[in-house]
Amino acid sequence: MENKKLTGGFLLIESYAQWENDKEWETNRYDDERPTAILAVKEWFLQKFAEESGYGSLDEFFGDYTWETIDSLQAEAETAAALAFAYRPTLVPHFQFPDVMTAEMAQALVEFMESEPIYERITKALPQNPVKPFAAIGDNIIVPSVEQGRVVASFLSALGVEALMVSPMGDENRGRIWVNTGDAEVSAEDEPVTSGIPFIFADCTGLAIQLCGSLEDGPVTENGERCSEYLDLMTFDGKAFKVQLIERKGNDGKPSYYSIHFIDDINETDCQLVDTKGTSVEEIADCLKLQQNMAFSQWEKTRDENVEVIVPAKFVSVWDGGTLIEAGCKVNLKTKEVFDIEVVEDVADMLDTLDEEYIVLPGVKEAVIPQDERENGEYWYR
Repeated sequence: MENKKLTGGFLLIESYAQWENDKEWETNRYDDERPTAILAVKEWFLQKFAEESGYGSLDEFFGDYTWETIDSLQAEAETAAALAFAYRPTLVPHFQFPDVMTAEMAQALVEFMESEPIYERITKALPQNPVKPFAAIGDNIIVPSVEQGRVVASFLSALGVEALMVSPMGDENRGRIWVNTGDAEVSAEDEPVTSGIPFIFADCTGLAIQLCGSLEDGPVTENGERCSEYLDLMTFDGKAFKVQLIERKGNDGKPSYYSIHFIDDINETDCQLVDTKGTSVEEIADCLKLQQNMAFSQWEKTRDENVEVIVPAKFVSVWDGGTLIEAGCKVNLKTKEVFDIEVVEDVADMLDTLDEEYIVLPGVKEAVIPQDERENGEYWYR
C-alpha cells in the first residue's frame, strides 16, 4: 500500500487489526491469518516511533518494518492523540476511532473514504436529500454544539448530501443540522438576541508556540529544567483551563521531551501531567487540542448556562480575481459574529476590487458579509 499522506499530516500504514473486545478475539482466534488494518497516524509520531524502534529514518522504517514490530502502534498513537482512525476491512465495525476525535481527524477520514471502496458503498446507500437524516428528530440532526455540527455536516457533504445547513438550536447551546430545501429560510431577525457567557478557546498551535517561547519566564525545576508561564487553554465565566510546559532533559543534558501541566478550574477537576514523546510544536499542539476537547466535552455534559462559544478562525478576502489576503480572527458560533480581525499592513495600496470574503473554521469554509448586508443568518462582521 502506498504510504499516502492525508489532511492534517496523517500517514497511512498497514498493521495487524486490534480486537474490539474479547468476543471478537474468541470468534477469530483460530483463523489462519490475523485480520489487518489501515491506520492513519500523525507523521511526527511515526517518526518518533521509528527512531525508538531503531530505524535511521522514516523511509527506512516504511521499507523494513514488520507487523510484529508495530503491534503496539495503534494504542500508543491513540494515547498520544496522534491516531485519526483504524480501518479494518474484514471486521465489523470497520472503523475504530479515538475517544476524542478532532475536526482534522474527521477531515482525514473523509479524504480516506473518498479514495477507498467503502466510500462507494456508503454513497450508494445515502439519499441525496434525506427527509430524515441520521439520528434525526424530525428534519434535524441534533448535535451537542454548533462546532461539532459543522464537522458532521462537512463529513456528510463529502458523502454527497446536498444543501445541509448548521445553526444554533434556539436559546439552547446545542446545534442542529438540517436540509435547506428552499421552502423555509432562517431570518436574522428571528434569531435570539444573545446574552450568553463567552466560552473562549485558544488556538492550540499558537499556544504551543507561546509556551515554547516563554520557557525562560517561569520557575526552574530542581534538575535545572525550564518551565513556561501558565497560559489559558480555555476561559469561561471568569474561570480558566490553564497549561504550563515543563522541559525534560535526556542523559546528554539536552531537551528530550516535555511534561505539560493542566489545571482545569472550569470543571474543577484534578490537575494532570501529560508527557510528550518529543519536542515538536505540532505534538504539543495535538496534546493541547486533545485536552481542550476532552475538557469541553466534560463540561457540556453538566452545563446549565446560556453560552456563546468563541473559537479562533482564519479570515480570508479575495481581491482582483485571485489575490488572497489571510488574517486571524475570532468567531462567535452562536451569534455568527466575526470579530477581532487582524489588520494586514501594507497591502491596501496594492488591491483594487474585492471579490469574496469568507472564514475558515475547523473542517468548513463559510461566507462572511458586512452586518448591514445580512439577511438569512450569514456570518457577519461590523
